[in-house]
Amino acid sequence: MAAVLHELLKERGDWTTYADLAEDLKRRCARLKIPYHAGLVSYAIDQVEASTHRRLIIRPPDGAGIDTAPPEGAAPPSHAEAVHLLQQLRVALPPSMPRGPSAVRELTPDEILRRQHHAAQRRAFEFVQREILETAQRCDALERAVGEDEA
Repeated sequence: MAAVLHELLKERGDWTTYADLAEDLKRRCARLKIPYHAGLVSYAIDQVEASTHRRLIIRPPDGAGIDTAPPEGAAPPSHAEAVHLLQQLRVALPPSMPRGPSAVRELTPDEILRRQHHAAQRRAFEFVQREILETAQRCDALERAVGEDEA
């Protein structure tokens, strides 16, 4: 799958979102009748980024295309309205979601890297596990075929 992504790189070069890149790779794999799933797609993207030493996804500058200014003449909500809106949001959130400002904190760069590393390890483990299962299935099929030929 990484080879397919390399070919896409030669044709297109860069993408603005991960979703666009993943979809293009899935489309190409489907056209070539190469089986794929989300884990293999993300693994291939990670492999190609590591081997080419460059990011495949071009990220726009922070805030590009996003208008965060309030509409003209719009007044901020009153304290009572804000409390009411927050209560409605909390009702809509699942119980496992943090409920207060003390429950949410910003991650440090080390924590972000650690989480990304663990996610990459998990994807690699899943990939190896699938390969082992598929190899075992192929071996079983070959053994059955040899047994049928001998009989």
